[in-house]
Amino acid sequence: MNPQVTPKRMVALVGIALALNLLVSSKRVKAQGQVQATPADLSAQTSADPSATNALLDHANRLSRAERWDQAVPLYLQALRVDPSNATVQNNLGYAYAMLGNLQEAVEAFMQAVKLEPKYAACRYNLGNVYLKLNKVDAAIEQLSKAIELKPDYAEAHSDLGNAFAEKGLYSSAISELNRALSIKPNFVAAENNLGTVFFDLKKYKEAAQHFGRAALLNPDSFNPNYNLGVANLMLHRYSVAIERLTKAGELAPGSPPTHYNLGIAYLGLRNRSASEREYLTLTHLNPVLASKLYEAVHRNQLLVVGPRRGN
Repeated sequence: MNPQVTPKRMVALVGIALALNLLVSSKRVKAQGQVQATPADLSAQTSADPSATNALLDHANRLSRAERWDQAVPLYLQALRVDPSNATVQNNLGYAYAMLGNLQEAVEAFMQAVKLEPKYAACRYNLGNVYLKLNKVDAAIEQLSKAIELKPDYAEAHSDLGNAFAEKGLYSSAISELNRALSIKPNFVAAENNLGTVFFDLKKYKEAAQHFGRAALLNPDSFNPNYNLGVANLMLHRYSVAIERLTKAGELAPGSPPTHYNLGIAYLGLRNRSASEREYLTLTHLNPVLASKLYEAVHRNQLLVVGPRRGN
């Protein structure tokens, strides 16, 4: 019995792998031995005191580093009221919006940043990634290509441009860009993993498994390469190896419905129906839709696989 891949493949882009530029200004004034002003204090000072504006921006960037995006956004907006022409602040605002899931606001901020600074490669990269997240693939390709024109050795941009080409089914171009990313950055886990997803899409499961395996070796504690290696081994009928890798993925990301689903399929491949049914019972609490599909697979003896994930 040959495993098949469900058309509703789980795809995760590179997290939105954005480039946060935390360099506020080369002319930043650092206050020595002074107490950090609170945001409220800074609000009253910014219009008259440039050093307070820089302190405000520093505070917003620290919040971004701490992933406190909802608190960073108002500070970036406040900074832009003082200095509307600051492309770095626009980029950082877009980043915070993207991390909050406010993708349209992120696009607007990034567009304003590149309008202010057309040669801002990192911002074009960010904009391309958000377009990918919005499934605006042609727009993503345009921005990622411009980022590479501005910075030819931009490994992350080459990798994500490869993802964009893969989304359009332009697999030769995708492979070329992902290989270019790996030539620039040989231990680039996301590019190695994403190259595996391209070969998986091409039904070249042995090559896919090789790339997933390399990604897993580079980062043994990363979910996606372990999960994807399990899925590739499912397609190669290596059910015991698939179970080993999917079990590892389940330990790294407990409660992942696709992991439990594919474990059920792998056990079915080994004719271990009772183990498949255990995975089904787990899925009923996590994802009833996938649980129903696994139930049908068990009772019809069909091996229908949920496919690989892009990213680290």
